[in-house]
Amino acid sequence: MARCTQCQAEVPDPVRGRPLPRLETCPKCGCDLHACRQCRSWEPIGRRCRNPEVPEPPMDPERANYCDFLELCGPLPAPGAPKKSFDALFGDG
Repeated sequence: MARCTQCQAEVPDPVRGRPLPRLETCPKCGCDLHACRQCRSWEPIGRRCRNPEVPEPPMDPERANYCDFLELCGPLPAPGAPKKSFDALFGDG
């Protein structure tokens, strides 16, 4: 599963080798999923793509585009997972 960066809802990740349909939207909030802001390579602070294979990202990172390198963001960590990882690494207090 992947997640929508707008509302954090889980969305189905396309099967490997099959592209995400360009006009696919989030079932919860309706925002475009085939958009820069939904991609692992998108840098929101600098508003740029970190993927060196992308020659020039689309003008509007919020809107659906035709990028062939889109990879949806991964699932959110389970509640409490970061604290458990921290405690496992540094001890429980």
